[in-house]
Amino acid sequence: MFKIGKFAMALFAASALASCGVSGFLGSEPKGGSQAAYEGNVMARDGTPLYTLVYLPSGPGPHPALVMRSPYDIPSAPPGGISTEVDDDDTAAAVSAWKPVLDRGYAVVMQNTRGRHRSGGEDSLFLTDREDGYDLAAWVTAQPWSDGRFAVVGDSADGFSGLLMAAARPPGLKGVFVQASCGSLLTDGVIRRTGAMQVETLVPWFLAQAEDAGPDHRKLLGSAGSGDLAVRAERMAERLARQLRPKPEEWLPRPLAGHPEISALLPKWATFIGESGYAERAAYLDAIADIEVPVFHVGLWQDVFIDCTIEGFSRLQRRRGDQRLLVFEGTHYDIDKPSTWGRSPMLDWLDEVVRGRAPDRPADASVAFAVEGGGQVMRTATSWPPLASAQTLYLQPGGNLTVTPPKDAFALGTYEADATRPLLTQGGRNLVVEAGALLQDEPGRSSDVIAFRATPVAADTILAGPVTLTATLTSTAADADLAARLVAVSPDGERQLIADGLARARYRAGRAKPSALTPGVPVAVRVEIGHVARRLPAGHRLELYLSGSNFPRWDTNPNRDVDPVLATGSTPARVSLQTDPAEPARLDYSVLAGP
Repeated sequence: MFKIGKFAMALFAASALASCGVSGFLGSEPKGGSQAAYEGNVMARDGTPLYTLVYLPSGPGPHPALVMRSPYDIPSAPPGGISTEVDDDDTAAAVSAWKPVLDRGYAVVMQNTRGRHRSGGEDSLFLTDREDGYDLAAWVTAQPWSDGRFAVVGDSADGFSGLLMAAARPPGLKGVFVQASCGSLLTDGVIRRTGAMQVETLVPWFLAQAEDAGPDHRKLLGSAGSGDLAVRAERMAERLARQLRPKPEEWLPRPLAGHPEISALLPKWATFIGESGYAERAAYLDAIADIEVPVFHVGLWQDVFIDCTIEGFSRLQRRRGDQRLLVFEGTHYDIDKPSTWGRSPMLDWLDEVVRGRAPDRPADASVAFAVEGGGQVMRTATSWPPLASAQTLYLQPGGNLTVTPPKDAFALGTYEADATRPLLTQGGRNLVVEAGALLQDEPGRSSDVIAFRATPVAADTILAGPVTLTATLTSTAADADLAARLVAVSPDGERQLIADGLARARYRAGRAKPSALTPGVPVAVRVEIGHVARRLPAGHRLELYLSGSNFPRWDTNPNRDVDPVLATGSTPARVSLQTDPAEPARLDYSVLAGP
């Protein structure tokens, strides 16, 4: 998973492959049930040593392989729900968890990514994972125990690296299995093409990497890579992970690119999050654009990466048609619970794509998904979104959502946006602050929120597919955010979050083309609220809350004509929303037939 906190896995491996470029013979039997284990360094093309473990199944071989590259300490447990939950510090249990894979006849290869734990080089923040992954694949397929075929597997950050490895199109690659992960980090993931940045994910995760740097990265940092600074960063990450009512100055010091702990420990941090060079970085980290093998995508409806998971599946399915999508109820860390899975499909699917065995499922079951609030029944579909009827609700003066578009131009309302006093996150698709479809405060009368309400549904209704908001806004400053929360309201007034999104007007033409607002001049913006599958029982209704912030899920806006991560201060803004027949403010979604 996308791990937060300090982890210290003990080294566990046995002997090393003589004459295969791996060093460090240990000469002991592995404790996890594999017949043999190899430990040492595989060299990247530039001579950087990347720490690698190999576990081999019983039998004469040669064997196909499963490969996992990870920024976390290895060995770690496999994805796919094939094992019980494994404690991060229990190395022997992590190895034992691979037994079903080894018993199926696959070799297991794990490697630390560049600059992490025992691997050399500078921590690249995923920006060398295509090349390093290709080099590992070339090494794997050249080994005497390899039959030349392999698949990539990964969970969360391991999945980022694995998808980038697949994007390099190495010979021998047959498929990818990833869960709770993202194949386009800077367009659909931690940073969105609409400009929103998931601060509650980014800041604690980068802080938590403080003590896990590899030897070369620590040398690069000098004293900054250890000692007081690393301890301070680790403690800050843990504190932020616990806080439900964070202070903006702790999460988001200005300028964010100069975050005192992160920038000292990870020098590429400012480059990773800034506008300069964004298009090139986004293209490199868009693995989905270059993958040419089947991918099994697994997500959860309240996972921080669910929109990226579904976007990756949809793009590849349109291009190739051989993808799989599986979505459960739950948040990011629920993916490790065996109760989430029921029966794991991973090994059977790997046998299909790696060994060419016939599938054991209907041809039209490319998608399987749970419906939030719909019990444990999994539905199947040929594609995402599933067949459903498109629906539109129009924003009207007085706070109504109606099926009829406006006949005249109207003002819809005004909200205040001030980065020094943001509206605080209440659940949602988070990593470290409390996540999930949590109960929401009633907005009431507030200068910070504009609320709209629909009429109750007459029968049970299932929302399924992407939800978007299109609106026109005017700001008194050079920029403005439009944050949208879609909420389900029960007959007794209980309010529960469905999904939320945020669009930054500066990036209305895309994050690669920032453009300041002219105060007082209206602009159209589109908020991607997210993909959903949610049951709305009879008598319940939808409400939509619009504001200028949702923090710390999304970063705050300084409302100035400057790259937000370089801004040292902020300007309050007054934002007005309008609608007219030519460009009506509208909420678009889809509904399945039946309960």
